[in-house]
Amino acid sequence: MSVAYETNFHSGYNLELAKKARKKGYETNLYFLILVSPEIGVRRVAERVRSGGHGVSEATIRERFRLGLEFLDTQATEFYDKIFIYNSSENFERLIVIENQRLLFKSDLFNDSIRQYLPNFQKLFGT
Repeated sequence: MSVAYETNFHSGYNLELAKKARKKGYETNLYFLILVSPEIGVRRVAERVRSGGHGVSEATIRERFRLGLEFLDTQATEFYDKIFIYNSSENFERLIVIENQRLLFKSDLFNDSIRQYLPNFQKLFGT
């Protein structure tokens, strides 16, 4: 059986859920859509609000941006069997694939604008 859910990855709940799933024998996969800056998130929410969607404060957007990247960088490899990271800033580009804490794929598009947020990942693949 497959189970999926969407979140902005800003709380430890996501890691605990992955931990429970692994204990029950599930393979845990994380598909992380990264932005190159929080300003893109702020702009996207403003556009959503103009179109009649719900709003989120700029402070909340920035805090969730920071926390999501922090969880990704410091803990995700411990809780997920496979991690797929995509840059969704403008185009949808695959950047990184990690399986069982081993780098399987790293795009040349994994550049300084993204690398700055993931210092532990840099150590993982020696860049």
